Amino acid sequence: MTGRCSFNNISKTGGIILRRFVEDSLDRAARLFHRHKGRLFHPAAPTLAAHDPTARRYIFNHIPKTGGLSLHRLLSRSLGSAHISPHFALDEDLDYAVNAADYEKYLVIFGHIGVVWNDVIGPDRRWMTMLRDPVDRVLSEYYFWRNAVPPSPNLQHIQAAKTLSLREFVSWRGTDNTQTWFLADDFPAPRRKVPPDAALDTAQRNLAERFDFIGIFEEFDESVRRLSSLLGLLYRPRRVPFENRTPRRKSAGEIDPETIAAIREQNSLDCALYEYAVALNRTRAEEAQSRQSAVLP
Repeated sequence: MTGRCSFNNISKTGGIILRRFVEDSLDRAARLFHRHKGRLFHPAAPTLAAHDPTARRYIFNHIPKTGGLSLHRLLSRSLGSAHISPHFALDEDLDYAVNAADYEKYLVIFGHIGVVWNDVIGPDRRWMTMLRDPVDRVLSEYYFWRNAVPPSPNLQHIQAAKTLSLREFVSWRGTDNTQTWFLADDFPAPRRKVPPDAALDTAQRNLAERFDFIGIFEEFDESVRRLSSLLGLLYRPRRVPFENRTPRRKSAGEIDPETIAAIREQNSLDCALYEYAVALNRTRAEEAQSRQSAVLP
């Protein structure tokens, strides 16, 4: 069934601009429809971005427990898995051998990667990431390690999560600020070169200057919409495939105030970074709205 409508164009309301936009969009959709044999809205349908050799390329710095695997699955489904790198990690205290040529073919390079690796793996790419309320991220990580990961005697953080109460775990782990370090330098402390007192400023500057997409876990649907728009996705799934969920976890409201306060204190940089990211997104949205309004007569 084909939907039809009429448009009552009132003089000097921008109707001519909208007509040209609709005509261009319909022509573009028709060409894609014929090219892909009618699969325009199929989850695996290729998109303009994936087939455009001049399309901007990206690196997605996936901070653990921020919904990154769900986005990886979404992009693999929407763009086609050939255009998204397999998810990988450079977040252990190991000597990694990285060859940028291995990743040139991907539209998006995706993994647990500190920004220090970005220009090594994907020079000239723009950056993406997802942030989460620091308290909720720590809770999700603790309960994931405690309830979903097999016992790992050689991994101290896993063993600590499985054997210590949340309050004991928070005390044992000490200062964290995982999100700040991922976006300022690198996660493993021995490899960091940014001084601790410069980490927050560096992460904020990177967000403002290098990141085209800053998702917010607590605004997941809106983040997916913005990511889809940025990449030119024609297919927007009604339901995002959630991956790697944390089982049997408590919410922040179920945790005693003293433990919540300890988490905030030990992640004070992440708390400031999260607030900065939310405000930066708001500013960018307002600027985009102003530019759009300026186009209309």
